[in-house]
Amino acid sequence: MLGAAVTEQLDVPTIGIGAGPACDGQVLVFHDLLGLGKDTPPKFVRQYADVGRIATEAIAAFADDVRSGNFPARPRPTTVPPAWRRPELTPRAGGG
Repeated sequence: MLGAAVTEQLDVPTIGIGAGPACDGQVLVFHDLLGLGKDTPPKFVRQYADVGRIATEAIAAFADDVRSGNFPARPRPTTVPPAWRRPELTPRAGGG
């Protein structure tokens, strides 16, 4: 109601954040939109995902893998493209 009253009185565009559909534009904090906060979002927020929960679960799974030794995995051989190779960085026989 307040958003409509303000918009009606002004000659410039109004942007609302929870002020209702009568404003000329809308802002929604992306943390609320994605569910990144710990607290319950304001009642006008439409939460489109629960990224906070998903991120917390992913981080916990990573921590579990590190603690159990499942991460990092055994080293895999890597190949350096020939164009990137520099002779001065190549290990020499005899360790020197």
